[in-house]
Amino acid sequence: MTLLSTMRTPNGNILELHEEEGHYLTRLYVMDTTVEVSEDQARDWCGRTRACGGVIRARFPREVAS
Repeated sequence: MTLLSTMRTPNGNILELHEEEGHYLTRLYVMDTTVEVSEDQARDWCGRTRACGGVIRARFPREVAS
């Protein structure tokens, strides 16, 4: 089986397209999990997202209030 492509959907699912002996197969991996993290961990996550070229869509609530 050959992995041809991988795509992450907006809700976090992973879609893969495979080829095996002339047949094309898709696989869906559901990644719908939620884990609570601290504010420091959240800030670190955003820093890593920026460093990797990701998009920050909102500011932290404390930054908006000040």
